[in-house]
Amino acid sequence: ARQKRHDVLFDALSKVSKPIKLVCLCRNSRKAKKLAAKYDVLDRVIFPGFKKNPYPWIKHAKGLVLSSDFEGFPTVLLEALALGVNVISSDCNFGPREILTGELAQWLVPPGDADALATKMTQYLEQEVAPPEANILGDIDSRAVALRYLQLVDNANRGDITAEVSGVLNTLSL
Repeated sequence: ARQKRHDVLFDALSKVSKPIKLVCLCRNSRKAKKLAAKYDVLDRVIFPGFKKNPYPWIKHAKGLVLSSDFEGFPTVLLEALALGVNVISSDCNFGPREILTGELAQWLVPPGDADALATKMTQYLEQEVAPPEANILGDIDSRAVALRYLQLVDNANRGDITAEVSGVLNTLSL
């Protein structure tokens, strides 16, 4: 998908001097290969195609890079963190900033900025980075989420709900 910005990713990879391999799990490998060739990184990218179960690929990666312009919700970031894999991500709308908090926020780069992405990739490769401690993983646990919804409903029933949350609930009930 165009929003994934493989052009930015391959441009960034072309600027990383370390001889690393990048695995690109995408549906249209033919189109991605053509783009990788344009940035002269075809020999540095592995294209296994789309995988229904990407977890073995993620688990064995040194890191995960997300170069999207926007995401609905970047689940892959949570999946990588849950598997103990660090991430570098564009600070695109809807998710990365909320997921990569605290020490992890240093791995956010402006969307579309291949130079910044290359700098972060190089920085990551040159230093020993500890496995991620993502506090958000506890927050998204299904039990924790269900309890928050129940608390929200309880607060609404008691009239302790803010105008902002009330507006969201009204929108959802339409």
